[in-house]
Amino acid sequence: MSQARERALQVLRGEIPDATPLYFTSCRVLPSSANPESPSPKQAPRALDGYGVMQVMSDGAWTADSTVEPLLDDIEDWRELELPDAGDVDWESVSKADLEFFKPDRENYVIEMIHNKGIFERMHFLMGFEDTLCALMTDTEEVAEFAEALCDKKLGFIDKMLEYYQPDVMTFMDDYAFKDNLFMPIDIWREVFKPQLVRVVDCIHSHGVLAKLHCCGKMQDLTEEYLSIGADAIDPVQPLNDINGMFERIKANGKMGICGGLDVQNVVDVEGVSEERIRTEVRRCLDSYSGNPYMIYGASISVRDLSAYAPGKPLGIVIDEYNRYVQELQQLVA
Repeated sequence: MSQARERALQVLRGEIPDATPLYFTSCRVLPSSANPESPSPKQAPRALDGYGVMQVMSDGAWTADSTVEPLLDDIEDWRELELPDAGDVDWESVSKADLEFFKPDRENYVIEMIHNKGIFERMHFLMGFEDTLCALMTDTEEVAEFAEALCDKKLGFIDKMLEYYQPDVMTFMDDYAFKDNLFMPIDIWREVFKPQLVRVVDCIHSHGVLAKLHCCGKMQDLTEEYLSIGADAIDPVQPLNDINGMFERIKANGKMGICGGLDVQNVVDVEGVSEERIRTEVRRCLDSYSGNPYMIYGASISVRDLSAYAPGKPLGIVIDEYNRYVQELQQLVA
């Protein structure tokens, strides 16, 4: 087992590694062709997902096509939707083909599977962002019932993905925040989404797999919530959050890893950004958060394709600067 893999696993298990790992040298994402949440990249730039929502590829990520009428006009009509079912998938054939194609290196990397477009995101992909937020405030109980039904279906896919692919960690992605705050009052979040996240984490743990919860934006107010749910880690924890303050809150209440700290939104993932700017950001990240024991620098949100890992490319630069930083620290100690 590589040191990088072992260190990342230690963080995810709530153990303290001898050095803080970097996501891009310790973890690899294993996709599933049976994932209904996004079309296959081969179908870009425009295709239907497993729910019948038209999606378009924009800046390397799928998003709902805003020029198409939403499938759900009124939250009360959600029962009329035909939701994808994991029982309709030939998991043995699909997983065999995926594993033969991707050839996950389980010896050297933490193998991560991702369930993207969680419950809130799937809702606004089906009925539009503004209407979903309005429904949360005016028809909270109805939205909560829809959330439970969506979670039922998602758990079916998560259960089969974990059974057939056997990753080390499963990341459940759902964004509840923007750059300044949460999208909704936290009491609404607790009523609608938290019970379903408990079910998700419990399902993942039932397979002996580590559970990571994803939320972009300023989500620091969910720190204790994710901790109480039983998440092993959270990501991508962008630096617009008070990350050091979050660690203090975590240490006061238990153990939970933070994967993030690197500004991918404004630096690493920005087309045309200079090598010097990326290297400066890596240094800022490592200097800012090096005192925290349960951390993995960087997160899967920045992974678009393997070409980004090449020398001179954004993630290749991140890896090189991280290695330089570590070597400098080792020389100081020596």
